[in-house]
Amino acid sequence: MTETDPAAVAAFIGNQRTGHKVPHRLACRILGVSESWSYKWRDKPTTARQVRRGQLADAIRQVFEDSGGTYGSPKVWLVLVREGWRVSVSTVARLRIATWITGFYNTHRLHSVWGYRSPTDYEHDHRANSALELAA
Repeated sequence: MTETDPAAVAAFIGNQRTGHKVPHRLACRILGVSESWSYKWRDKPTTARQVRRGQLADAIRQVFEDSGGTYGSPKVWLVLVREGWRVSVSTVARLRIATWITGFYNTHRLHSVWGYRSPTDYEHDHRANSALELAA
């Protein structure tokens, strides 16, 4: 999630409510946005660009899996172009890296920096402490 993507911020606020029972008002205050702003962005329809990027990410994943995980972004790009996609090598590389990181990163590994807690546990504790500090 980036700061410049309002739809992602609004989705994050909504996910905090459904997934962690964090009220919209508190999530908005933590992120520094108004409640009306989050409601404005919450119900926005997906854009054609977002749909295309999702389809492209799926196509990249499929080509990579079909290659047995051996193709890099230039080869994946070549296969996509032959299939009729109009896309740059850098876009393929960026989407491939993003999907690789989310698929590869071990969210259960214990990190000594975080007191031998997993990233998931650390984020949960951090959110709880932030919410308590704001409520106080």
